Amino acid sequence: MVSTSPTPDPNRKPPLTETAIIYAARVFYEQHNTLPNCKTKAAVPGMPDDSWMSIYQAGYHGRRGLEKGRTLGEILQPLRDELLQTEQPLPPLSEEVIRQAARTYYMENGKLPTRTSEGSLKESSEFSWKRINHLGQAGHRGLEKGRTLSKILKPLREELQSQKTPLGAESILTATKSQKTPELTQTLQELRLNIAKKLILRIRMLREKFTLTEDSILKAAEEFYEKHGKFPSRASKQPVPGLKDKTWDYIHQAAYHGRHGLTAGRTLSTILEPLKRKSGIKTNAARQSLSEEVIRDAAREFYIQYNKIPTKDTKEPVPGMEHETWKALDSAAYSGYRSLIKGQSLSKILLPLREEYQHKIPGKPLTEDGILRAAREFYSRYGKLPTCASQESAPFLSGDTWGAIDRAGKMGYRNLNKGRTLSSILTPLRVEYGLTRVQQARLLSEVEIIAAAKRFHHGFQQVPTKNTVAPVPGMEGETWQAIDHAGRYGLRGLTKGRTLKKILIELHTV
Repeated sequence: MVSTSPTPDPNRKPPLTETAIIYAARVFYEQHNTLPNCKTKAAVPGMPDDSWMSIYQAGYHGRRGLEKGRTLGEILQPLRDELLQTEQPLPPLSEEVIRQAARTYYMENGKLPTRTSEGSLKESSEFSWKRINHLGQAGHRGLEKGRTLSKILKPLREELQSQKTPLGAESILTATKSQKTPELTQTLQELRLNIAKKLILRIRMLREKFTLTEDSILKAAEEFYEKHGKFPSRASKQPVPGLKDKTWDYIHQAAYHGRHGLTAGRTLSTILEPLKRKSGIKTNAARQSLSEEVIRDAAREFYIQYNKIPTKDTKEPVPGMEHETWKALDSAAYSGYRSLIKGQSLSKILLPLREEYQHKIPGKPLTEDGILRAAREFYSRYGKLPTCASQESAPFLSGDTWGAIDRAGKMGYRNLNKGRTLSSILTPLRVEYGLTRVQQARLLSEVEIIAAAKRFHHGFQQVPTKNTVAPVPGMEGETWQAIDHAGRYGLRGLTKGRTLKKILIELHTV
């Protein structure tokens, strides 16, 4: 066989070395007077197809020949130490110089700078306000550590706030009287414009503070009823008559939180109750009070009629409660309405009744002797004992499935002891027939599985997986999924964790 060299991938990036990265960073420093980091957008000198982020990721994940875990910062640390030793010390900053620059900024813009403000110190374009904040926070350039821009400007802010007129307008007016420069005149005009805008905004806010009354809401609801034939709710999308740009949910929220003159704690539903009663509509407030005992009595009567315990989804009527539904009872219990304790539910209220009737899984009472008799007949028909997954019917137990019998025993329903699963009930039969679990499912070995997989590969030209449906050669009744399950959980003589894929790893590499 003639071996051919693999074709190089044109999209694969070339390997990297730390020496090349440091050299590129040195060139970058000469161009930009700063070292790059993983977020730097500028190009990498000498590496047109790379970015500083891709170099960082290659080092972090150990790709392209770099040691795993070597970030860009760690790679450039020797260069950083070298530059710190050779470069000239930067001139110090003083808080007084920063405050003087902030005073100039204030005279030009009518406000003090923050770390997000544009512009910089007049002495150097290098010192942006964001940069000054960082230097003070870190304690660099002669500044005390922790002195942010806001803390540095605090004395200047207190000085300006002590003036009588807002935003330092008095000092600006005094300055304009002594010398009317174009810059100060423009600043004064901007100041007046800002004040005018704030006054307009304040007037609009005051206009929004209208007053609502329950009578006006009832009047709007009457108009709504005449137009739409129903009363509004907080979910109604139609507009509120007489209140432009307002919704019924807005009115509900205003009443609930006590806004616009309404009493707090009221809702749209409670406000409209007099109107609904007047129209003959039965409201929650008009309904009778409830108690858990009354609900259980109704459920007992329901059980006598329908042989089942109701749930919140039951559609049949509630005995003795006209116009009532089981869902409404559940909702009242959950919300704490109609004298019920909040946080309850219909299911919780009927729990004593369910225990009384042992009514969770429908069906006739069961006995272990009856289940053993059915399993014995099942074995005579099919040559195996049933499990909870068996689809065949249970002899002598009409309408029952083996899964239902298993659940009833597990939960302790239908006169069975709790925890008695189908498997535990059938233990005497398993001993009688000599069918231990190991004997029911024969032992496996990895050698046998590999041999079967090789025969499968010879016939189908592929290695089987746990999802393969085709039969296992030489192992009648076995499936690849069952073998994978046995290896995964250490059953049938296999080592735990040895899945089918791990057992056949040698075949995958061939």
